[in-house]
Formats: sequence, structure tokens, C-alpha cells
Amino acid sequence: MVNLFQEHAAAVILTALGLIVWIVCALVLQAGTISIISDSYLGKEPTVGSRCDSAGENFPLLLVAFSKD
Repeated sequence: MVNLFQEHAAAVILTALGLIVWIVCALVLQAGTISIISDSYLGKEPTVGSRCDSAGENFPLLLVAFSKD
């Protein structure tokens, strides 16, 4: 494994970074989906703009989901 990493270090690092970006994007989408469903359930009109404006509200949810995985 160490030999593989030494020979292909750039590919391994790019793959790891790509995986991290993919996980973060999936968690952001999941948090947005939960927020939209919650707004709909509570009788508020769910909009994409409102979710983008209140992205800070999703940060604790992202931390919990990221630590869980």
C-alpha cells in the first residue's frame, strides 16, 4: 500500500479530495432536503432561495451528519 501511494501520490490525493467534496455535497443536499420537508410540514412555503439564505442554520446538521459517517 505504501508503495502504491509513493508511485501514485497525486492520484491518491486527488481521489481523496474528490471523495471529501462528494461527501460534503451529499450532506448539503441532505440537509436542504430535510429543511424543505420540514418547512412544508410546518405549513411554510418551501423555496430554494430561503434555503440558500439560511445556509448557516444547516451547519449543525451537517456537523452531526459528517461525524456520523
